[in-house]
Amino acid sequence: MKNLTTLLIGLFLTGIIFTGCNKIKEIADVDFIANYIADLDVDMAAKSTDATFSVETTIDPLSNDNVKEYIDKIKDYEIQKVTVEVTYINNDANLVSGELDIFTDNNLASWTLSNLPLTQGGKLELGNENGQWETITKIFEEQSSFVVKLEGETDEDGLIFTIRLIIETKITANPL
Repeated sequence: MKNLTTLLIGLFLTGIIFTGCNKIKEIADVDFIANYIADLDVDMAAKSTDATFSVETTIDPLSNDNVKEYIDKIKDYEIQKVTVEVTYINNDANLVSGELDIFTDNNLASWTLSNLPLTQGGKLELGNENGQWETITKIFEEQSSFVVKLEGETDEDGLIFTIRLIIETKITANPL
């Protein structure tokens, strides 16, 4: 009976120590915001009759110094907001139809766009209606570069414009 009591007390104390260590480790969590920006430059000036376009660029998650520092210690990515903004356009127009894709070989987040005004400074927040933000989280968890692609059709020929994609991400890492 005395041995059983000693064993139970030992197990109880061990449980308390491990629980306490986990709580202490959680206190060391570091949260930071990592904004990823991709400028998609569309130049339809060379085309005289075709108002379609397709552009893409690559984002490297390690381009953020905090992510680079904590890459092996990241616990969680939380997408806070995904926004597109027209940062430059030579002539106001409308995006008749388009698709914005963020992808790797393993994951694809996609938004269909239609009947959107293209004016300098115009912004659009992209939603999570089809789980796109969760897919972007999976893309970040791959810890490798990914592609941002925008293609579509406008109601004007000869446009030159830049669409900026901004992915605002809260990242939790633990340096311990």
